[in-house]
Amino acid sequence: LVWSEASDPTGNILLSVKENYQCSEEDLSPVELAGLEALVGGDTRPPGSEVPYCRNEFDRIIYTPNPDPAYSDLTATPNGGFDQVSGLIEEAQYEVLFNVMQYVETTAKPSPGSILSESIGKLYEQVKANPEDYPRGMTVRILLGNYPVVADFTWGSQIIEVIKDLKTVGVEKMVDPEIGWRVEVANYPGVYPHSHNKMYVVDGKTAGSLGFNYNYIHFAKDHPSGEGDNLFDLGLSVIGPVAQDVITHYDDMWNGADQIHCEDLTLPDGQWQDTCEEIKATNDHVPEVLRAYLPPDGDTNAFSLYRSKVFPEADDFVAASLAAATESIELITANFSLEVYCIVNLVAPGFCTIEDSMPYIDSILESVQENQTHVRVIMENANSYGLENRVTASVLYPELVRLGLEDLVEMRFYDGGVHAKSGLIDNSLLIIGSQNYQYSAWGEGGGLGENNMTTSDPAAIAEYKAMFEAKWKEAIPVQDAEYGGTTSK
Repeated sequence: LVWSEASDPTGNILLSVKENYQCSEEDLSPVELAGLEALVGGDTRPPGSEVPYCRNEFDRIIYTPNPDPAYSDLTATPNGGFDQVSGLIEEAQYEVLFNVMQYVETTAKPSPGSILSESIGKLYEQVKANPEDYPRGMTVRILLGNYPVVADFTWGSQIIEVIKDLKTVGVEKMVDPEIGWRVEVANYPGVYPHSHNKMYVVDGKTAGSLGFNYNYIHFAKDHPSGEGDNLFDLGLSVIGPVAQDVITHYDDMWNGADQIHCEDLTLPDGQWQDTCEEIKATNDHVPEVLRAYLPPDGDTNAFSLYRSKVFPEADDFVAASLAAATESIELITANFSLEVYCIVNLVAPGFCTIEDSMPYIDSILESVQENQTHVRVIMENANSYGLENRVTASVLYPELVRLGLEDLVEMRFYDGGVHAKSGLIDNSLLIIGSQNYQYSAWGEGGGLGENNMTTSDPAAIAEYKAMFEAKWKEAIPVQDAEYGGTTSK
């Protein structure tokens, strides 16, 4: 664009250049291409709409309780993955969008919620002290999944814990027009189902998909809170145009959510609650956030994969990519389940067969049969997940023997507790997010909202590969493991 300003007596010519953003399918691996074709052919996006997958930059893999120097260059911190997320939030210049299913009450410090609120408190103090540094103001949105509190079968109560934590760190006002400050807190409006999503976007540039809730159990066992349980989990952070897709996905959940606004957080407990009101959440963003950011080192692909009852894009992409695998599939996942009713197999063996599998298992079997793909799965061994995973093994292995493919699929139990939902396909597509390999998160019967992030970055893939190999050596073959334990029979 070339122009001159009528008010400029010098007649200077001004020039502005906007670089064209266009992705080429030639730069995609076969498994990425299969996923993209499923996205654009799934009738969930407007025809011709852009999928901003190219020119993204891998930021980091996030770990709970902490990364291991054997496979990650990230420095271990007192609060592990929660510190990583909070560090990203503190760098915001315009907007933070944060979403998590479960946010537990702060009963011992530090808590996951107090770590998040402290980062928001720092932002608040920065804006209050230097509002001129934030000419567009600062918006922080926190969306909870409306996860039920099982103890008393209530929904939505965790939202008050968020506001309590914000008050504790010194946030005096949820909205202060004089300095351009807004912090908005809302509950996902669905009850059956609730939202299982865990994601964030900072300034429309950096976006991440997480597997972990804001729950103490993801801390290390020696955490100062005394509540840690070493629950292993992962997140994936990416910088670039893909963040625009994540904003779209977040807005789909936020619009119409059940927001609570409290006018005065300076009042004592028992009084500030009287200033709170329920309203419906609405979307808005400053222009700077909606401008696709092209990082200078952005040369890899990334996809944001969202799912709801209306938009099953994550299902379509992952299933298509698994089916297209020709070399390897390596999963670390809490769940690897058949249909929900197949738990009956524990008392009535044979009740379910391979015909009762889920789309991801169908896709894996397709790639094994058609392409001789080598598959390794590390999964949870305890609680109901462990029981369901055992049922899957008891049904899947006989089918593989029948097909003469038993040497191509190996299943092991994680040595400890695992809550991750991750996979590496053909050493070219890494997927990390909130979507379990379980009936709750797949197909027409799976109603939970989910999200995944992918990357093709070689450094990210090498890191995951090294981590997987370390966990595989520690993991216990299904046939050798006692249920609920971390030792062989």
